[in-house]
Order: sequence, then structure tokens, then C-alpha cells
Amino acid sequence: MPTGVFNVKLHFAEFYLTQRGQRVFNIVINGTTVYPNFDIAGLTGANTALDETFVVSAGNGVIAIQLVPVTGSPKLSGIEIY
Repeated sequence: MPTGVFNVKLHFAEFYLTQRGQRVFNIVINGTTVYPNFDIAGLTGANTALDETFVVSAGNGVIAIQLVPVTGSPKLSGIEIY
């Protein structure tokens, strides 16, 4: 991707687990934790969509997104970069 500043919108929805704390993970973009202890069900409850947008720099032409597990397995429903 070209060098520059971009919005990274991550789309989430919890359709399997129903209780807060069952799926918790850290969102890391380009080596920086941008959202620690992210818990989809804890923020919205079950069966509800949630979007989080982060402003990031692609100085080397790369945007690296990592979901680092804290409890359970991380889950991501979609990615937009604009």
C-alpha cells in the first residue's frame, strides 16, 4: 500500500459466545496496542455489530494488524482501510 495515513476500521460481531469475558483480546496495529482487553460481548452483548476505527500510518507501505488472545480466541468479522 502507499505510504501515508489511513483509517483502519475493524468490524466485529459476537454470534457464538454470550457472556462478557469469554473472548478478550488485544488489538495491535503496526506493533502498537491500540485497544487492550477488547471484549465484544462485554461492549455490545451478543448478536450485535461493533465497529472500531483507528488512524494509522503506513510509513513503510505496510499496515500489520494482530489480534492477541487474552481469554479465548480472537474474532474479526471484517476490515476496511481508507
